[in-house]
Amino acid sequence: MGISSAFSIATAGLRATSIQSDLVARNISNAQTEGYSRKSAELTTRNGAVLVSGVSREVDPLLDRLDRSNRSEQARASTIAGALSTYTDYLGQPDDQTSPVNALNRLYTSVLTLSSSPGAAAAQLGVAEAARSLAGQVNDLAVTLTELGREVDLNIRYDVASVNDSLTRIGQINARLSQIGGEGLEGVDLQDEAARLIDGLSDYMDIQVTGFADGSVNLYTTGGTELLTQRRVTLVSYDPGEGRLFAGKAEITPGATGVRGFSAGSLAGLFELQSKTLPQLSQELDGFATLLTERFRAADGSLAPGEPGLFTDSAGEGRDAGGLALRLSVNAAVDPARGGDPARLATGLGSGQELSQGDPALIFAMLGAIDERVAGVTAFGERQSLSDYATSMVSGHQQRRVSAEAVAGQAAISGATISASRRNLQGVNLDDELQSLLVLEQSFAANSRVLSSLQSMMDDLFKAV
Repeated sequence: MGISSAFSIATAGLRATSIQSDLVARNISNAQTEGYSRKSAELTTRNGAVLVSGVSREVDPLLDRLDRSNRSEQARASTIAGALSTYTDYLGQPDDQTSPVNALNRLYTSVLTLSSSPGAAAAQLGVAEAARSLAGQVNDLAVTLTELGREVDLNIRYDVASVNDSLTRIGQINARLSQIGGEGLEGVDLQDEAARLIDGLSDYMDIQVTGFADGSVNLYTTGGTELLTQRRVTLVSYDPGEGRLFAGKAEITPGATGVRGFSAGSLAGLFELQSKTLPQLSQELDGFATLLTERFRAADGSLAPGEPGLFTDSAGEGRDAGGLALRLSVNAAVDPARGGDPARLATGLGSGQELSQGDPALIFAMLGAIDERVAGVTAFGERQSLSDYATSMVSGHQQRRVSAEAVAGQAAISGATISASRRNLQGVNLDDELQSLLVLEQSFAANSRVLSSLQSMMDDLFKAV
């Protein structure tokens, strides 16, 4: 080996060691950076010299895919659980003060008190107040569901905007990677940024990722609809009137039949809430309001056809939005707050034959309206009393929350191992990096000694001349 060759080899070794040291320093400084993948130099030899041929990222496509899939499922489950928790926190358990079951029991107790003294004004007022309290609680629950529906709609809009922002940025990264070939520090840094954006995108929807040699990616829904091909972005849009989601002109609404959409992510959870969960909860609450109006109407023999009983639909009073639970109110004829007379609870609320103040027939009929099992099918079974329905409704809604939280918890547990494995693989271990620095220090010292020796040899040769 000639002196010039030795100089070249040692110099190349120092240059490679310098690049490797820079990468180790970058790894250490980004050890706590979310989404940062460990970088290492790719080494090759040429004419006996060590050269850095490129920079690689420590990633595993399989772990990436599994972790993102789990993130999508966890986001869907936690979105549903969060909405149900908001509603059921207000609904309460059957024995809670805010529960319709508790309010119905208070109404039953007040009617029972009235049955012992039908002419007592205080007892009559107590029934009117208990009825108004029950109607108000049903209204409040309906309002809570309505507000949740508006919040779901708003969150869909926010999520769609975030998805489009991420897709646009990934498209820009693709364009830059194609220009530089995905090489060097800029290339791997751009791939890190794209990976972080894809991770965030998987929180909104589960996606498929196809990678290329230059680090660029194509993105699709799990059903196969294109979201991003190289630098061409297919923007996602939301039709609130129809409750549908589109990628370009292709429908991707979660849960819709016959579309190439997706089934996980927060958007999937929001659409499930919008199209299934909240409407079913509202329907069951409307069913309770319907039973209240029908059974108390049937209990009052003084009513002419079409006349309302103790509970009525206030649609004619300007409250014409939403379902019956939102419009439920106490008959103005017995509501003192609206000029009514609670004494009519004993004589009848209709225009037909009135009962005498001392006749308890109507009062006992109202007790029966609450606790008697009537033939017919309800949302929670056959031959149910109002008390049965209310208890089943509250318990059923609470069980929905418990089940949703269990699914979210299971998704978090099952994904913890995958997420940890992914972090361990692509993350930075400070002990390993410091150990690498020691090895690089020895390599640097060895190459430096070679250069020093060569310099001494050259000096001796020049002196001998």
